[in-house]
Amino acid sequence: MYSSSSVQDMPDFQRETKEIMASIRLQEDEIKSNRKELFESIKKTQEMKCIYSLSSGYFLHINDNIQQIANLPFVQPGKFVVYKRLIELTNLGSLRSEITRFLSGIYKNSDKLPLIFAKLQTTSIKNPVPFLPKHTEPNHFLAFSTLPALFGHCWTSDLRYSYINFLIKICEKIPYDSIQHHWILDCFKHYIHSSDIQTFLRESIGDYLLDLIRDTTLDLIQQAGQKELYDRIIPVIEKIISKMNANIDLIPMDVRLLIRKFADLALDDAQWLKRVEDLFCKSILAPAISFPKVYGVILPTINLKVASNGVARALQIIASLLLVILHPGQAEFRYPGLDVERLSRLPFESFLRSMMNFKCESLSGLTCTSLLPLLGMHNTSFIFNVQDVAMLAHVLKIVSKEDQEIAKQVLPLISKIPVDQPLDMTFFRYDLWDVQNIGVERPDIKVNTLESAKNKELQAISKSIFNFLPQSQEIPFSPHELFPFLKFHAEHAALGLNTHEICYINNVMHKMKEVPHEKSDEIIVALEDEMRRHKAYSNRNSTLLTQIAISLAEVNSLKASYIAKIDDQLPFLHEKLFELFHDNENSEERFKSKFVSIVICHSSFVDFFTEELAKLKTFLDPIASFAFSGVAKLMHTYMLQKIGVKKFSSYHTLYQATDELFERLSDKDLLDLCITEHTDENVSYFIKNQESFVYATNIFFDANFIEIPIEAIKYIRNAFGIIRKTYALYNGNQPTDSEIEPIIYYLLLKSHVSNIFTFVKYLEHFLDGYPCNTVITSEEYGALKSLVNYITYLDSKVSTKLI
Repeated sequence: MYSSSSVQDMPDFQRETKEIMASIRLQEDEIKSNRKELFESIKKTQEMKCIYSLSSGYFLHINDNIQQIANLPFVQPGKFVVYKRLIELTNLGSLRSEITRFLSGIYKNSDKLPLIFAKLQTTSIKNPVPFLPKHTEPNHFLAFSTLPALFGHCWTSDLRYSYINFLIKICEKIPYDSIQHHWILDCFKHYIHSSDIQTFLRESIGDYLLDLIRDTTLDLIQQAGQKELYDRIIPVIEKIISKMNANIDLIPMDVRLLIRKFADLALDDAQWLKRVEDLFCKSILAPAISFPKVYGVILPTINLKVASNGVARALQIIASLLLVILHPGQAEFRYPGLDVERLSRLPFESFLRSMMNFKCESLSGLTCTSLLPLLGMHNTSFIFNVQDVAMLAHVLKIVSKEDQEIAKQVLPLISKIPVDQPLDMTFFRYDLWDVQNIGVERPDIKVNTLESAKNKELQAISKSIFNFLPQSQEIPFSPHELFPFLKFHAEHAALGLNTHEICYINNVMHKMKEVPHEKSDEIIVALEDEMRRHKAYSNRNSTLLTQIAISLAEVNSLKASYIAKIDDQLPFLHEKLFELFHDNENSEERFKSKFVSIVICHSSFVDFFTEELAKLKTFLDPIASFAFSGVAKLMHTYMLQKIGVKKFSSYHTLYQATDELFERLSDKDLLDLCITEHTDENVSYFIKNQESFVYATNIFFDANFIEIPIEAIKYIRNAFGIIRKTYALYNGNQPTDSEIEPIIYYLLLKSHVSNIFTFVKYLEHFLDGYPCNTVITSEEYGALKSLVNYITYLDSKVSTKLI
């Protein structure tokens, strides 16, 4: 506003300083509040990532320990507690200070850790230890909990990058021949399993595995001979490789970087390719095919126990053949009757090399380095479990027995850490001040302060005037020049007996009189500079607030993704609990004895399933009551996988007759049914525009393909939502019931589902009749009731038209 110091307009100065200081006060309050919100969101995100890392690790090794795992604190809702400080763990007594000293020593000597872990032999880390939960192998726990905990469970991209480099440094010190059976591969497998690899796997192999799981002929093919089974399987492998090649970009960059850094340790190209193949096949592809539920490859509600022995054998062979595609000699020796030449022609090597062809030496995303300056903090906190501390001490104790030099360094650290007694799974935060110790760039913490004044000599006076102006009262007809303005406000303060303001102004005026006359005009220039510097300070605050808001949104999004991943893990736990219930409660015999009645009569199924739910609740209450809904869904799916639409249809031939009527409808018949003289013109045009229905009809078709009622109704609800949104975009307003009804009718008839009436009746038969949220949500139940009403109306109209 003021380009020249020759113009003095103190009332304008007064108003502007008030605006500047009001803005600064508001900004500083917002910064304090937003930093707190960001900090709390970061802590919650770290906790979610910790839970996800632990659950993905434990669930990968579920066997007979399902009841123990179901009672772990990170599995049960509301039981996962992280203490803010180690000092709060009063039950540990003096051990608290020892743990702090121990972790501090670990991080200060982090450069020595790769050599220490490289010297750790696999055989020495497999024996059970008293401080871990029962059935938990130390090498697995080290891989999915302890080492990730040293890097904050890799919750940011720079921590992931540092952890990858840490693993590679360990590998550098291990001969390649030894790595093949080394515990370090568990670290790779667990890191990849807890990454975003599931999307790539689901898109690349999910549909083909689902086809195999539903293939009822595999048992017969297996009985016919191995060659017939190979002939059925090799086309599946061809499709998988083709699909993987098309989906290379879905492989997370951190996973690709990990594989390439590991491969780059090779001495020649042959070994480089072997390393890529080994890590991709043994840590990603083969485990995902062998355990599709654990890797999120197939729908969580699909029960593999229903699949035939032929399916299990087929999955096993696919996983095994993928390991020998590049080794025809081994394939010919291990699998007599296999068409090795056809297998070796598959472009698997080309896929592996394409996967490694990328330019990236860092990872994008949130970083500690960027977040700490926004928080104004020099330290970050990592979540540890007391058992992690014991595991680190245990490892150091093992290695120190074999290396005297290491023993001298670590024995003083581990002497007081208990490794020979049971320890509770207790979580706490440890503050790390020097993140560069783990390979993370030191953050540049800059505190926002005012710039230095241009005129040091007059700074005290200009600052005093600037501080006075925002506090002063705006008085009409105030003088425009500085000295008269101050004198006028002093007189006004005297009238109001404001002694504090009188003293302040008189002090400023006294200082001004001490300024030489030839420099008196420079006071205004200094005041303008004071205002400029405060404006710049305010602008930097505004930038900081924007950066905090952006980072908060990114952290919240990351937190939501971890929560979703945790939810995606739970169905595998539910499946194991269902298997326990199924084997112990003889539910299979009850199901078989009432099979016909529950397929024919809706009320019989409702009564039977309600009884089973009561038995399930009684069974789960002492073990894992929180898992009731999830296990109930699996129990429902288990039954419906054994029934299916085809068997249901064979008991309801009248439904088939209606399907045939629907099939006889011509395109003109469809339009005549859906568009009447009362139909809105916009609706008519929308229905006639075939492109409006493409996406929704595809989703409806997928619902029929999935067939499992619990999953199918999710697809159908989604299809209804999409067609509503499509029409809203076309029409500019949300559709009314009268507008959407003919559109849905047309959607159902054009869905390319040949047994549409039977399919809807199948869903109604097995989803209606018990409380919402037992197996489907209230929103899905609403979609089901609407669907039934729509198909019932169409049945009456079609029957009238064609019969």
